[in-house]
Amino acid sequence: MKNVNTFLLIAATLITTFLAKITFALSSFGLSFIAITTCLFFVCLDRLLQRESLRTFNTVALGLIFGTLFGLALNNSFDALVSLSRPSSDFLDSNALIFAKSFLLTLSLYLGIALTKRCENSLYLSIPFIRFTPKSTKKKDFILTPSSLLDPRIIDLGSSGLLDHALILPRFILRHLQAAASASPTNLSFKRPLETIKKLESIEPLSLRISEVDPSHLETLEAKLDYLAEVLDANLITAETTTIEAHGSIRHINLHKLASAFKPLMEGGQNMEIKIQRAGKEPGQGVGYLDDGTMVVVNGGGEFLGEIIDVQVLSTKHTSSGRMVFCNTFDEGDDDWD
Repeated sequence: MKNVNTFLLIAATLITTFLAKITFALSSFGLSFIAITTCLFFVCLDRLLQRESLRTFNTVALGLIFGTLFGLALNNSFDALVSLSRPSSDFLDSNALIFAKSFLLTLSLYLGIALTKRCENSLYLSIPFIRFTPKSTKKKDFILTPSSLLDPRIIDLGSSGLLDHALILPRFILRHLQAAASASPTNLSFKRPLETIKKLESIEPLSLRISEVDPSHLETLEAKLDYLAEVLDANLITAETTTIEAHGSIRHINLHKLASAFKPLMEGGQNMEIKIQRAGKEPGQGVGYLDDGTMVVVNGGGEFLGEIIDVQVLSTKHTSSGRMVFCNTFDEGDDDWD
């Protein structure tokens, strides 16, 4: 990618300098100044375009088309009004006419780009008696991240049929995992993602494909993944324990949140067995954990540390850190909870 950008930069600079040489009688200093200015201009333009996607380019191009057509219509209307107001050419001098037409065209271009950019998500073409609207919202693909490949639950999710679209594995992620596995051949945590990829490839309903897009101008892995998700208009599948802020239309599908959402609900009055592992915050409370990590607070369970006891579910509570189940021992069954 860098070699292509360098070639385009050199070609654009040489072409611009050649055109300036055959068009204007410039000295060597003038041609050098034009070459340096052109080179700096294209370098700045390349840096600016790295932050934008093809969707933004298409939106701006469509806005320019609409703005140009609207500007031509305004200028024609303005010429008609001027000719009707006073046929003589003394009504407005030539400089004033040029300024007015330039202002109207500039205003039209600005309105065309601004309105198209603002309405890009709901843009539709309307013709008298015929209206073309999107039939359905496009379903996005899913980009695999290193954290999701480290979580074996991604295989179960792929086998469930929920991911009925293509899974995308970036080539730079695959290279990163292969390099880590080669550097530490005895470390199983580096080999596990590669084994997960092979298992995902063997699932027939899925369509795992490799993306060759490599934003080498970005340094961090997170920035590259966000850039790729924006370019491909896809979502990211992660297994991070911390909350990641979404950027624009990019969504982070977290395996931990999915697992928490599909946990079986505990109903009041249900009986179960739980091992009391530690004391709770309140006197007499004991705390245990279900197999999926859900915290169980048992009233009266503080005296049964290390033992497996029968408890009765009172209620469940959803918190920012997950779900909590409140129970009573059978001896404390008559106590009330807030």
